[in-house]
Amino acid sequence: MTVVESAWAVIAWPFVQLWGFLTNLWNWATDRLQLEDIVLPAFYDSAVWLTNQVPLALGGGEAGEMIEASFVLGIATFFTGFVTGGAAWVLIGLWVVTGLLGVARFVPVVGRNWPIPEWSIGDSSSLGVL
Repeated sequence: MTVVESAWAVIAWPFVQLWGFLTNLWNWATDRLQLEDIVLPAFYDSAVWLTNQVPLALGGGEAGEMIEASFVLGIATFFTGFVTGGAAWVLIGLWVVTGLLGVARFVPVVGRNWPIPEWSIGDSSSLGVL
C-alpha cells in the first residue's frame, strides 16, 4: 500500500462509516418502521379517516356524503393552515366548490348524470397511498 493509498484510507474511513450508518438507518426506516407504529393510534385513525374522505369530497359517493366530506375536509384544512402558516387555506376554496357540487347533485338531472362512479383510496383501514 502506497503512502497516498494509506492517507486516502484514513481520510475516507469516517465517510465510509457515515455512509454505512445512513444506509442502515434508511433501510430500517423504510423496511421496518411503519407510520402506525410511531404515531398515536388516535392520530393515525384520524389520518386514515380524513384520507378516506377525499374521494367522497371529489364526488366518489352520494351527494350527501360529498357535502359532508367537503365540510369535514374544509374544517381540517382550516386548522392545518395554522401549522402551515396559511398555505393550506388555499384548499378551502376547493372544498367549497366540491361542497357546492354536492348540493348541485340534489337536482335530479345532475344526480342522474353524475359522471364519477364510487371510488376510494386504497384500503379503507389504512392510509392507502401514503
